[in-house]
Amino acid sequence: MTCERFLELVSAGPVAHSVEFLDHLRQCPNCLDRAVHADPDLLFRAIGGADLVPPGGVDAFVGEVMQQVHVRQTEQQVISRRRLAAPIRWSIAAVLAMAVGGTAVLYRPAAVSTNAPLSVARLQQPATMRPVVENYANTDATIVQLPAGNDLQVVMIFDDKLPADL
Repeated sequence: MTCERFLELVSAGPVAHSVEFLDHLRQCPNCLDRAVHADPDLLFRAIGGADLVPPGGVDAFVGEVMQQVHVRQTEQQVISRRRLAAPIRWSIAAVLAMAVGGTAVLYRPAAVSTNAPLSVARLQQPATMRPVVENYANTDATIVQLPAGNDLQVVMIFDDKLPADL
């Protein structure tokens, strides 16, 4: 089919289009553009052709889809059989809640020593010794120093090169 004949058919209005018309519509981009401006429905008619047939044919495609549907249905049946019934799940949850609640009520922490000098000695010793940085100067680091109040000075150093536990 020629482009002139194609444009004559497009200008004639919506009619039943032949196989030749649709093949030309799919192959000629200029005619497709003009046809879509004349009738936007032709854009959807341009979709299709032999390239839409799935590999192996339509029957093989339908067979694969039906097989997947069967597999999903069987999978759902197997999953639903393994689940516990709602009353059993609620019973298990109630038993666990009572066990946790009963343990919390019956738990008594160890008695705290009233020996004052020993407690003060424990508070004065740090759990772990951390290194003290007296002097630090790095052009890449950000150093923030908060005003000293009550003999406590806070200095924060933001540097990617320092170890994380410093």
